[in-house]
Order: sequence, then structure tokens, then C-alpha cells
Amino acid sequence: MRKDVYERVLAFSKTDECANLGEYEAHFVKASLKDFERAGLALSSGDGEKLKSLLEKDAGICSEYGTNLGSDKTKLLFDPKDLEGCGDDFIKERLVSRLDLTIHGTDPPKDAAGLQDLVDELRPKICLIANPPGNNMLRTFGHLMNQYSASYYGYMWAEDLSADMFATRFEKEGVMNPLTGKDYRKLVLAPGGTHNINDHLTTFLGQAPSDEALLKS
Repeated sequence: MRKDVYERVLAFSKTDECANLGEYEAHFVKASLKDFERAGLALSSGDGEKLKSLLEKDAGICSEYGTNLGSDKTKLLFDPKDLEGCGDDFIKERLVSRLDLTIHGTDPPKDAAGLQDLVDELRPKICLIANPPGNNMLRTFGHLMNQYSASYYGYMWAEDLSADMFATRFEKEGVMNPLTGKDYRKLVLAPGGTHNINDHLTTFLGQAPSDEALLKS
């Protein structure tokens, strides 16, 4: 995040114009300042450098972890003892994410029976307990079964794509660059979900999407 942008937002927050903003606009300004402060831009130069050093070290560790994880093809099999201490939410999220990707993937179940078979297959694999006969969480879990579509996978995916777009275009060409903004609107927002989003991003970025920016952020 840029310190000059933070200083402009901070200066604006102290003006009469900001004091007269509506509820939502004022909330946006406050939230933006909080994000800048979390990034360390309100710190002294000395403390800021310390934080920057720690963040770079952390990014390096995360990048190394991602590289190792991506190159290692080892299959990890868990038994109940391995999962002792893991919260129920952690295990549930693994199940829901896998269901999500399968349902919205290239070869989804064709009917209700197929959805039941999918839950019966994945629950014991991930949660290590058999799915009770006829039980199907998808009947009541609306996020996965309505137009929300691929939400559990989509959150991290969206963060990955936004980091890539910012680092590749906006950071290099300027956040307020009108030509970059027009390209983003024309090449990414306008076509929306009409085609494969990766094709839109490749055109906008001038290269294939990458997770490098996310790992460095």
C-alpha cells in the first residue's frame, strides 16, 4: 500500500467535506484508514521499516511453503488421531470446499441421486465418519446450491485475482490511471461471467494469471 495515498485519505478525513459525507461514504473512509494503519503506514519510519522487514520475511516463508506444497505430490491420509485438536469448523470447511468445487466443476453430479452419492463419498474421506443414510447437508446449505455459486472456493480465488491485477497493472501504471481503469472495466467487468474469467484476465494482464502477487502480499 502506498504512503502517499494514505496521507491523502488521512488529510481528506479531516476536512469539512468528509464530515458531511453520508453514512456509507463515511464508513468507507474510516475502513480505508484502518486498512492503511494495519499495513503500518501510520507508524514512524523506523517502526515502519521493522514491520516491512517482518512482512517480507513472512511473505518469503509463505511463498516457499506454497512452492513446496505445489511441487510435492505426496498424498496425505488422515486418521482420527491425526485430527485430534482440529476444530470442527476446520474439518467442515474442507468438506464444504471440496463439495463446492465438485458441484461447480466440469463434471458435476447430474441429479439428486448424484449429489447424495457425492456427500456419501466425501464425508467419510474428509471427516472420517460415515454419512448417515439419506443425510445430505446440501438440501439446507443454500450457499452452495443457489446462484451464490462456488463461494467457499471463490473467496480465496477472488483475492488471488485481485492481487494479481493490482500488482501487474494498477501498481505499475497508477491506481488512478484512467486508461488502466477503462481497460479493467472493458476487459474484466463488462464481459463478466459470459466466458471463462481466466480468458478475460489474461487479456487484461497481458499474461496468464499468477498467484505470485498474493503470496507476496
